[in-house]
Amino acid sequence: MQRCEESIYPEFNCGVIFRTNDNSWHGVPKIIKCPEGEFRKTLAFYWLSPLITKKKEEMYRKKAKFVPVPGQKNAEKFLLLCDIRAVRRITDDDMKNIWPEWCPGDEN
Repeated sequence: MQRCEESIYPEFNCGVIFRTNDNSWHGVPKIIKCPEGEFRKTLAFYWLSPLITKKKEEMYRKKAKFVPVPGQKNAEKFLLLCDIRAVRRITDDDMKNIWPEWCPGDEN
């Protein structure tokens, strides 16, 4: 991932449809700040189709892969957590050992 190709502002009663594959990077890279008493609400649907790949089964991902956005602070620590998240849940001990000063909302 090197740059943002498309940015879509969420509007009521609208949807975004795109194909996901090994390099369809997508997500919410900027902190969402809702007004007091309001919360972000999302609904995701996935159409699962047969896997089409030339890779051997043991070579393709079975879980989402997280990566830092270009210029993200603490990218090294974030990458360590991403590697853990690819195989299991991140624990409180992981956070204490890798990124003890982390504060929610202070990622960028």
